[in-house]
Amino acid sequence: MISSLNPSTQRFLNALNQISQSLQQAQLQISSGLKVSQVSDAPDSVSALRAARANLSAAQQNQSNLRRFKAEADGGEQALQTAVQLFDQVQTLGAEGDTDTVTASTRADLANQLGAILQQMGNLANTSMEAATSFRAIRISRLRTPSICRRLRP
Repeated sequence: MISSLNPSTQRFLNALNQISQSLQQAQLQISSGLKVSQVSDAPDSVSALRAARANLSAAQQNQSNLRRFKAEADGGEQALQTAVQLFDQVQTLGAEGDTDTVTASTRADLANQLGAILQQMGNLANTSMEAATSFRAIRISRLRTPSICRRLRP
């Protein structure tokens, strides 16, 4: 195609077309919210965008892991608080049963109460969150018949 326009007019029209294309590109970026919607928009930015996407994915996974760990820690903390309360009850019952004025019937009742507390401790020891047992280090089998229960039985 042979242009009948003089060179300065042709340059002006070319510049006008470039401005129009730039405006269309800017409008597309604004409406989509994306600076790069196709690889051809910014081929030199593709590797940086992929790295940013990988970093975002890793950050989201870390956030998810932290939420899960917090829930596990909160559950473990609650179980520990309950265990402390149960040990306080055991101490109180032991003090009640360790007097000479307690009858055999009362001691049997105290032993039954201690057995119930022992059962609760066993249940706490078996509490698991996300396949992790919260009290693996505690050997509940050693607590089956604590010495205080043996002393309180008539």
